[in-house]
Amino acid sequence: WSGPERVPDSVSTVFAYFSIDGFSLPSRLAKTKEKYRKKHFTKPPPQARAAIGLAQHFAVCRRSMAVGDEFGPSIRKDGSERSPLVDDQGYYEIFTGSRMLPPSTVPVQVIFQIDDSLVTAQHMRKARLHSPQTIQLHCDGRSESRQSDPLPAVPTPVATYIKVSDANLLFVGACALRQFAQGLANTLCLMEDPRLREDLRVVPRRSQYSAVAHKDDGWYYAISSFRSFTRDTEDIFCQCFDLDYSLSKLPKYVELNVKGPGCAQPLLSHLRTNYKFYMSAYYTGLFKMVHKTRFRGTTGMSMAIFVGICSPPESNEPRAGRRLARLGTFGYPEFTPTNMFISSVACDHSAGKLKDMVALPRHGMCRFQFLEAFVRTAFETYKEREMSPVAMVQDLERIANLGREYYALRRSLQKALFVEECCQVFKENRDVLDRVFSLFSVRLPFPGRTENNISYLGWLEFLVACNASDFGLKAERHSLAFSLGRQQRVDELNSWRSLELSFTEFIVCIGAVVYLCEDDGLRFADKLMAFIEDHVMLAVHGSVNPLVLLQDEAQVDSTNMKLLTLMGEAFIVADQDHSGLLSQSEFNAIITHSRYEKGFRDLGFPVEDLRVVFQGAAENAFRSAASYEIGLYELCDTLIRMRRQMSGLDKSIDFLRKCFAESDVDQSGTVTRAEFFDMIASPMMRAKFQIAGISTEDIDDLWAAVDAHDQDDVEGVTAEEMIAGLLSARSSEVWVKGANYMRQVFKSVAGTVSGQLTREEIQTAFGAREVRDRILFMGLSVPSWTHIFDAIDIDANGMLTWAEIEKGLSAMWAAEGETGGE
Repeated sequence: WSGPERVPDSVSTVFAYFSIDGFSLPSRLAKTKEKYRKKHFTKPPPQARAAIGLAQHFAVCRRSMAVGDEFGPSIRKDGSERSPLVDDQGYYEIFTGSRMLPPSTVPVQVIFQIDDSLVTAQHMRKARLHSPQTIQLHCDGRSESRQSDPLPAVPTPVATYIKVSDANLLFVGACALRQFAQGLANTLCLMEDPRLREDLRVVPRRSQYSAVAHKDDGWYYAISSFRSFTRDTEDIFCQCFDLDYSLSKLPKYVELNVKGPGCAQPLLSHLRTNYKFYMSAYYTGLFKMVHKTRFRGTTGMSMAIFVGICSPPESNEPRAGRRLARLGTFGYPEFTPTNMFISSVACDHSAGKLKDMVALPRHGMCRFQFLEAFVRTAFETYKEREMSPVAMVQDLERIANLGREYYALRRSLQKALFVEECCQVFKENRDVLDRVFSLFSVRLPFPGRTENNISYLGWLEFLVACNASDFGLKAERHSLAFSLGRQQRVDELNSWRSLELSFTEFIVCIGAVVYLCEDDGLRFADKLMAFIEDHVMLAVHGSVNPLVLLQDEAQVDSTNMKLLTLMGEAFIVADQDHSGLLSQSEFNAIITHSRYEKGFRDLGFPVEDLRVVFQGAAENAFRSAASYEIGLYELCDTLIRMRRQMSGLDKSIDFLRKCFAESDVDQSGTVTRAEFFDMIASPMMRAKFQIAGISTEDIDDLWAAVDAHDQDDVEGVTAEEMIAGLLSARSSEVWVKGANYMRQVFKSVAGTVSGQLTREEIQTAFGAREVRDRILFMGLSVPSWTHIFDAIDIDANGMLTWAEIEKGLSAMWAAEGETGGE
């Protein structure tokens, strides 16, 4: 390739001169026409891809393809793109020829004559000659009367000489094996002109059998597509341990429980050395839960998962695991894993180092809490035995087989993916990957994030859009592929970056998708190419409509589908920036549009109820509605759930709105708890509530649910918050009602939710008979408040905040809901 013709037939003759005869006897290349096929100029042909696995230096061979090969690379060495001159019939002109050369392991040099000039091909490897060569130009020597001669014209020298200093390189091996040993998948075989056979005297040359040092100028990780991906190293894991240990309550715990000078150092050295397995175990358990959620919040490891990790292999079955979580069997004294989970997750998010950690999970266990809980479980389990601290931890690691499988899977993925063949696949499809990344990087971002990254929810949308399930990736492995492709990040809680993918992480996640699919006998690089060509290309056309994801929900009926269709249409109209998110003001503006307001009202959902839907979605994410942005899937899921909850409550909701209007005497749009209960204090009003289907317990639960989402600790709620609280109180998540009720008990003693209580105050208030009866009425277990206090109060200051208590109670009662009735 020396450049396209500007006009048809602008090039008349092309000759090739070879070093084998001192550049004196040229071979004429004949002009032919080929049908233009775009794929030949955008990617290598199938036979070239099949040869990838046979070459150790594919990049070199791609630069050394045959003269006139129409399947040449799409990008020239100078970085510009090949673009041939195509005629009206869709053909373009190329020059081809053949000549036989003797076998040699030494590259043969070649120079091309284009009409009256000497050039080198831009798509072939180039080298500088040892000394400049003077070459005599030739013409075809064909007269006008012999233009139709079937044989090529005999080259005829002309009186023009040109000196050149550069030449292209051709590789002619003694056999195919020798060719591939040179790192060449596509070599050149030339045949001589039969009419000139007697004119050329070929001197036999000896093949070089002696070993020659080969300079490896091929593929390196540092120049690959993966170069910005930080691979797993011991240093990364040690940095993660140092940070997590400092954030946890372990330093104080180790100080109190590891006696003797220097006894703690062996334990810390062991934990730091093996922290890669702790992180692997954590992410294995975490993403067993995360794949079930599509909402923009962090999800920590649940108590049931943690107890399962700490248990022997035979307890990992669902039934045994549930018994373990509730009964503390398999030799764990006093529910040890459960209590250690509660004590580790109990922390005040608004204090100290945790204050600015926006990605700290509200429920469940984060990474540094997992470290603390596991070590404390080991200590409490073996404290009656004569064992060293290191031996305690080692024995529990052995029983749990801590993180070995995930760590091995991650290492094997990186070993298979970070090779030249896979790098070449990504380079050849860079345009497609760039377009897909740009498309999904603006989808469903986390709050306040403006970086050009793909969020976790954007990743889930991408997998659905590219139909990854048809390639063989199971839905429960979507989040596992995300986890395997992420870089190990030291600080993963101060921002949402740990739940986002950069471009390099994105292509590694694509590699994880292919790696997690069943082995069908194809080479990994071939499977990777097939996935990009057949599936990633589908995602170029846009993200999937989240309504498709809801069609498999059991509660979706014809009316629900009409609601979802209308909501999807309104959402797309309101989403002007195509971020996939709507603020409260944008949502209110679209639902009050005359067209959509009438449509929703005809389906039984007036504007007032739609505002409750937005409020309920914000409360589910533990955010205030004013600052919350909602996605379409989340909005539709909340819409279906609230429609189901509102079924049969029309009278109650209408009556509650009427009572709210009567209580809001100053028309401020909010009422306080005192104002509301003053209004319903009379027996006649309570009887009306009973007739409307709202019991006294419902009223208490309503205010408890609303108060639980009162971020500024100031009383006063809107009508939408009140109705959302009623629906929350009627929800099946009993542990939420229990936590909300205990919050009211805490406030009644501390005066405000930001206060603190002593051990005695907690025992007196929480242990009261009416509190115990109310908890049992909800179907929840009554814990030992003094035991929970002692487990949570690791610094032994004798005080606990509501944030610390709420984390422990929510974790315990939520785990009871997971384990069912067994």
